[in-house]
Amino acid sequence: MCGIFGYISKSKPLPSDNVLVEALDEQYHRGPDDSGTWKNDAIFLGMRRLSIIDLEHGHQPIIKGKDDYVLVYNGEIYNYKKLRVELISDGVQFTTHSDSEVLLNAYIHWGISFLDRLDGMFAFAIYDKAKNHLLIARDRIGEKPLSIYEDEDKWVISSEMRSIRKLPNTRFSIDRNSMEHYFTFGYCYPQNSSYSQVKKLHPGHYAIISDGEMSIQRYHSISNFSLLSNENEVIELVNQGIERAVEAQMVADVPVGVFFSGGIDSSILLAKMAKHNPDLLSYTIGLKNNPEDESRHAKTVANYLGVTNKTYWYTENDLLHSHQKICSSFDDFFSNASAFALHLLSEIAVKDVKVVLCGDGGDELFGGYSRYAKAEKFKKIALINQLLPSKSGKSLKLKNKYFRNLGSDSFTSIYQRTFEIMQPTEVRSLLQDTNENEFSFPYFKEYSNEYRSNNGTDILNEMAYIDIYSRLSESFLTKTDRMTMASSLESRVPLLSRELIELGLRIDGKIKMKNGQSKYILRKVLEKHLPTEMVNRKKQGFYVPVEDYFATNFLSYAQEILTDDFIKMNPILNSREVNRIIAEVKKGNRRYARHLWHILNFETWRLVNQIKG
Repeated sequence: MCGIFGYISKSKPLPSDNVLVEALDEQYHRGPDDSGTWKNDAIFLGMRRLSIIDLEHGHQPIIKGKDDYVLVYNGEIYNYKKLRVELISDGVQFTTHSDSEVLLNAYIHWGISFLDRLDGMFAFAIYDKAKNHLLIARDRIGEKPLSIYEDEDKWVISSEMRSIRKLPNTRFSIDRNSMEHYFTFGYCYPQNSSYSQVKKLHPGHYAIISDGEMSIQRYHSISNFSLLSNENEVIELVNQGIERAVEAQMVADVPVGVFFSGGIDSSILLAKMAKHNPDLLSYTIGLKNNPEDESRHAKTVANYLGVTNKTYWYTENDLLHSHQKICSSFDDFFSNASAFALHLLSEIAVKDVKVVLCGDGGDELFGGYSRYAKAEKFKKIALINQLLPSKSGKSLKLKNKYFRNLGSDSFTSIYQRTFEIMQPTEVRSLLQDTNENEFSFPYFKEYSNEYRSNNGTDILNEMAYIDIYSRLSESFLTKTDRMTMASSLESRVPLLSRELIELGLRIDGKIKMKNGQSKYILRKVLEKHLPTEMVNRKKQGFYVPVEDYFATNFLSYAQEILTDDFIKMNPILNSREVNRIIAEVKKGNRRYARHLWHILNFETWRLVNQIKG
């Protein structure tokens, strides 16, 4: 795991080495063990390394020949040993045992097609002297970040935007569409950023920079959505797939642990990992005096499996003490409250281990969300809408948000509303916007069309496909990467292996949530390791109760930041609307507490990053 950084000049000389190295070192936390740089007349590449595999010889950049090929790379290639054997059989020679050398040799030997052979999480840049181009690429699901800044003089690529912001002669303005998306859903617009000048390389895409131009291509898409409906067959396929993913992702030359909530996903990881490592350490966050706390159940499961469990209690004071630091760790607007607990857990785990496995992806791939149980209902509502005159919902005065503009809405428009935290009218009031049109977030429809164009027919899997390439990538995986890397801890997510993603999106929705039970298939897999009564508990999920915290000292903290003077100094938000929301929170209105949480994180993010507008 590393932080990478690159500066590509279009015409002018490169900035001084000191300027570029200072920008790179903004990512020290991503790689405190080592650093390296390379440059020619027009390109600078740098990396900060967190040593995980081949600790002694994994230094980067990796250079082949006389600067013929140069690689900087962030991530892990889980099938690198298999690829190494194939390359050696073809006569390719190696000087290290690192996965990064496998990556570079694979490009040299197979060309751009090597991307489709990779199973892992990655973002990298390869300079090819003969072709005089720079290749950059990102993994299929977006586990590893890669941002691209462009102006008339240069491109800058970076794992985190803090390195880009450190450079002189760069300019930033807040992206309006991303801001609207943030206040509606709680995270940045997928593949955009908080800034108009910065984009993220899409998951499953690569870009080539050459002769003053950048071209972007997609190298990966899922095309087989034919349904698997044999329950016993699916259970065994999933079981074997998880076994393989866990075994591959436990490979490291440093200690590996697991974040363990006690839920289905992390319990499966714990059970599979315990088979390979009897000294495994698991880490759990508890919420004292909270009815949804699952730490006791987590301890019970860990004891049953013979795994050491370390539980730590999260309190309001933890949030107060870390809030500004954590907001500064995110490149973009961000409000997922569980990030704040994950930050604490990472700070604790890194004292023992350098790598942790996490359960991200299980909800999306295996039917873990209650909204998936409503898949057929949404489909029927969409059909009714198509049969009714446009805007008839207004005349019927239906208040349910799923029926807004009834008669004109597609399935994706209705599904989009299940994620809304603030409704468009509320967002417009907050942003002082008088435009009455609906916000345009076309990616919901684009991902839906992708699924259907490849003969996808299962409505539950269509919902999951949309979630995976939007909310999972942009919110949950971003949270996991930033919060673990802030503590120089590598996170891996076995349930999002290439095999399991492609398998999960083919499982018939009727058995994914059989009889309305969430994660039915995963529960059956877990029953191979735990008693049924431990498996079939009601899903809780981990949730930091910010609504409760606003009823105590945290509201005073928020008001200290959200003063009229601060908001009016850089007027993006309507100070009257902010004060109205604060007044509602003081009355105990929990819905408005969520609104205030988004506002507080947005303005704190601007404050700590010194962003004016």
